Amino acid sequence: GLPVRSSRDRCAPSPASMAAEVMFLSSLAVVSRSAPLDVRNAAISSKYLPAKPSSTLAATLRTSLFGNAKFDSCSLGRFQASRKQLFHFDRRVKFFTCAEADINILITENPETAKWERTKEKVKPLCLIIRDGWGHNENPVANATLSAETPNLDSYLRTYPWTLVDTCGEAVGLPPGYQGSSEAGHLNIGAGRVVEQELKRIDDAMATGALWELEAWKNISKKWKDTKGSKFHLFVLLQDEGVHGHQEHLFKIMRRLRKEHPEGEIVIHPFLDGRDTPPRSTKEYIAKLLKVMAEVGNCSIGTTMGRYFSMDRSKDWKLTSKAFNCIVSAEGKPAPDILTAVDEWYAEGPENSDEYVPPYVIGDYKGMQDGDCVIHVNYRQDRAIQLTLAFVDDQYPGKDLITKKPKVEFLGLTRYYDEFENFLLGPMGDDGGLSNLLGEVLSKNGYRQLRIAETQKFRHVTSFFNGKATTPFPGEEQIEVKGRFEPDSFAQHPEMEAYIVTDEILKRLQPGSYEFIAVNFANADMVGHTGVFQSAVKACEVVDECVGRVVDHVVNTLGGHVLITADHGNSDQMLDYETGMTKTSHSLHPVELIYVAKDAQSYRMTKRGKLGDIAPTILALYGLPVPSEMDGDVLVEKLPAGVTR
Repeated sequence: GLPVRSSRDRCAPSPASMAAEVMFLSSLAVVSRSAPLDVRNAAISSKYLPAKPSSTLAATLRTSLFGNAKFDSCSLGRFQASRKQLFHFDRRVKFFTCAEADINILITENPETAKWERTKEKVKPLCLIIRDGWGHNENPVANATLSAETPNLDSYLRTYPWTLVDTCGEAVGLPPGYQGSSEAGHLNIGAGRVVEQELKRIDDAMATGALWELEAWKNISKKWKDTKGSKFHLFVLLQDEGVHGHQEHLFKIMRRLRKEHPEGEIVIHPFLDGRDTPPRSTKEYIAKLLKVMAEVGNCSIGTTMGRYFSMDRSKDWKLTSKAFNCIVSAEGKPAPDILTAVDEWYAEGPENSDEYVPPYVIGDYKGMQDGDCVIHVNYRQDRAIQLTLAFVDDQYPGKDLITKKPKVEFLGLTRYYDEFENFLLGPMGDDGGLSNLLGEVLSKNGYRQLRIAETQKFRHVTSFFNGKATTPFPGEEQIEVKGRFEPDSFAQHPEMEAYIVTDEILKRLQPGSYEFIAVNFANADMVGHTGVFQSAVKACEVVDECVGRVVDHVVNTLGGHVLITADHGNSDQMLDYETGMTKTSHSLHPVELIYVAKDAQSYRMTKRGKLGDIAPTILALYGLPVPSEMDGDVLVEKLPAGVTR
């Protein structure tokens, strides 16, 4: 009995009615193997929603929206249908979960789509397939991509035009020699230009002193100095690869704090890596930390743990709450010092890596108290959000799992999500440098977009692709296939959710459904991070199979065209060729860019490129003008009439 309006409807609501509505910010499609259920882009009038959702409301919604389906939970928040509120969909609104379902699919779309005009022109759909972590390395040693049986890729490379694109260092806005990342990769792909990464922005702001002049820095420093007994807590991913954070930022902040408050107490909470670094390499980084602590003085280590707990992004609130309770309430395994904690973990099994070190309380650390100050020194957003929510959001989904929550002054090094206000460095696009992104240009031209990935890479193909904005562009549909497996079990499940992602794509890609599709297959990266070679081989084979199904459907059924690429390498090099150690971090190799279409023989690739060239290439294939902000090159060109490759 509740009125439901699809945002596909072309009748724009009045501003008053839009302001009065509560969005299903992430309308749920529950997929079971037997009977898919799908509710898209629903908006429900707030007059039907009580202040506190009840079981009666849940029953009403079940009946009106889903027929006789059985659901195990329903909790709705009250939100205006505005761009600003869109981020709340995945942390404040619990949507229906079918007890018999294999997996949930969360769908997000901008409410402004209701006012958006779709193009009336007939446009060939273009699908961008991002095989995450699949680099092009011609050395067969410890190379899962070459060891895998990949008949589809082999056929594409023989048949269609392709080139290589660079994914690391200066080619993606990082300092020379730094490995690329999914964040940098998707940012550059979506922007159509080299995007200066936050690692370099922060380096520059610290070098010039601009960071210390920010009001947020001055305020938290003053709070620390003015509050009797206040301790300053810092946590960061302790390593120097610069994917999520960098230990040099920690060290510079420690030195600056000491300069501003010579007597103040500083407490460090190192998150150990073993994923973007070798699996058992943390002692090297700990040694550097201890040296800087001795230099700065009056510093201690309060807790430590592997990033698996403190940097979860899969909405496993038990993991996040366990990390929070260790840091805040000193709940964890006791150890006299951090090196003893690491040694204990290593001694429990040869497979135990830094990433999974359980939460340890070091020495006589007693936890946080009212008046303490905190800076989360990681800059990358996706793995900083959940722990940040535990500190700053009263509606934190795991609030029932935390033991205490003192009143602390909390800052993030960057803005981790759109509504987050307690940050030092502003968003990357604040200076206007991220206007006219690919998604924005396609939206302005009336192209309907589909973005789809499983949980591990959902933010990459959506938010990072859109310049780190968490609001979709009008006409853009975002689908998150919720992952069922824990990251520590990916080696046992190298297929991850690739088959379900593929099935969902094929179900949705009907004639005229979308003009642009971007899909990320996470397997070669996420399984590559486990360091288990045969699992990575299987992961690559699964991705090749799924890519083949998508390409066949887009090209042969829909008459569209496809670009196949990656954001960086990983499974293509699983051994450090210099040290002989297992390598679980990203490789520095380029990736392929392959153009597949029925008339692909009439095109050629012009040269080797970079990830920032992909968006201009896509616009050129559509025949759309490339905006001046996109200074990347077009890598595909049509051959003269009568000439083929």
